[in-house]
Amino acid sequence: METSGEERWFQAFRMQAAHMAFPDWSPRPDEWVSLYTSLVGQQVSVTTEIAVYRGNQRIRHRHYSGREAREFWLELMERVSE
Repeated sequence: METSGEERWFQAFRMQAAHMAFPDWSPRPDEWVSLYTSLVGQQVSVTTEIAVYRGNQRIRHRHYSGREAREFWLELMERVSE
């Protein structure tokens, strides 16, 4: 099955986020990345979770919230726009 250009872009985006969260991580062919962000509360606080899975098993996980989430996203956007 062929992957669309849009999906390839999102895969690369998630991989960049994973490398930021887990600098010592080297992906294996059977691993995949989950990136989830939500806005919560009346003050609209950003939370981001990034995880690496091997099959259905989560092997790495990182949670960012508040200022840390904001800084993570600013750096991620800077990296992908280069």
